[in-house]
Amino acid sequence: MIKQFKKYAPGIAFAIGIGLLGAFLSGYINNVGNTLMALILGVIIGNFIPSLPALETGLKFTEKKVLETAIVFIGFGFELHYLIQLGIGTFTWLVVGVLFTLGIALFIGKRLKNTRALSLLLGAGNAICGSAAIAAIAPLLNAKEEEIGISLATINFLGLLGIVFLPFIAIGLSMTDAQTGILIGGTLQSLGHVVASGYSISDSIGEFAMVVKMARILLLIPLLIGLYFFQSKTNSATSSTGKVKFPLFILFFVLAVAISQFNIVPPNIKEALNFTGDGLLTISMAAIGLKIKIKPLLQLSKKAILHGGLIFLLQLIFFILIALI
Repeated sequence: MIKQFKKYAPGIAFAIGIGLLGAFLSGYINNVGNTLMALILGVIIGNFIPSLPALETGLKFTEKKVLETAIVFIGFGFELHYLIQLGIGTFTWLVVGVLFTLGIALFIGKRLKNTRALSLLLGAGNAICGSAAIAAIAPLLNAKEEEIGISLATINFLGLLGIVFLPFIAIGLSMTDAQTGILIGGTLQSLGHVVASGYSISDSIGEFAMVVKMARILLLIPLLIGLYFFQSKTNSATSSTGKVKFPLFILFFVLAVAISQFNIVPPNIKEALNFTGDGLLTISMAAIGLKIKIKPLLQLSKKAILHGGLIFLLQLIFFILIALI
């Protein structure tokens, strides 16, 4: 037991330190979340320090197991009652929007000759909930650290642009509060982006945009399950390895979401679990960042930014049309 602890502890502790530093620094930079800052710090540090074998085991554990645990804990923050508030008509269009975004992500990725994993990471990040969606589906896709890193960076960059420009688009098109809420909540990548953009116009727009956004976030569950079966079928058709093993973290994630809908767990405990999930996600992003090397990242970046930008543009056009219907 002590031997195992000594094997894992250095890498885990190193990732925790970078995660804490990222969380601290993000408080001084507007619209840059803990996860993105931890990732950036990890990339910088990982490219300036020599490879340290003593850290490898702990970092590998952190980027996989800690990440999966983070996704489960985040599930306690999901609230299904947002679907009722939204209404079946708008929710149906959100589902269509998510499918449209994932579809064009794969289509554009094929034309740009990007990997399917990168295409789905960019698609899910745009379609569902930014960094959290990318982190959740990455294990299912066996995505490389470089693909995860550039996806996170691209999605957050696009989100920052959206915060600034979407209010001007809504005002320019003379949208109502509800239409603006659909545009912002249906398009922007993370909940933080939606809050920053929506409330910059008015409280009523901010509140409705958050409801729309939460409904999108709930679609992460069917996306995870669908990707598992898609990956399993693809592996069976293309190799002799057969079906992929069902990741238990998806089952626990769904269970956490189910539990959060009832009063089984006190609200303060649910809030603490969700907060813990965000913290673990930050630490795992630091571990992923430490393993990302700049050279292969730069080789991916131009096409990835073009890829993500085209997805975001087409998604934006889709929701402008939906909002104005």
